[in-house]
Amino acid sequence: MKEMDKSRRNFLKVMFLGGGTLIAGKILSPLIGLLDGPSEKKGSEAFRAAEDDASMSIYDDSGAEVLQIDKAGLA
Repeated sequence: MKEMDKSRRNFLKVMFLGGGTLIAGKILSPLIGLLDGPSEKKGSEAFRAAEDDASMSIYDDSGAEVLQIDKAGLA
């Protein structure tokens, strides 16, 4: 019985510390994000797509072509 109580206390202690760490991370992450300064563009904001009859091209925010997909092979 004594061994079971010790194991239970250790399990509950680990769960409590893990939950506290998760909650602290959720609370502190916006504060840390404010210290970083302006962030880079992410996802679809950093790319632009242009499509014509023969192909589809993807450009980055500087205007350089990153990827071109020919439609002839897709049909």
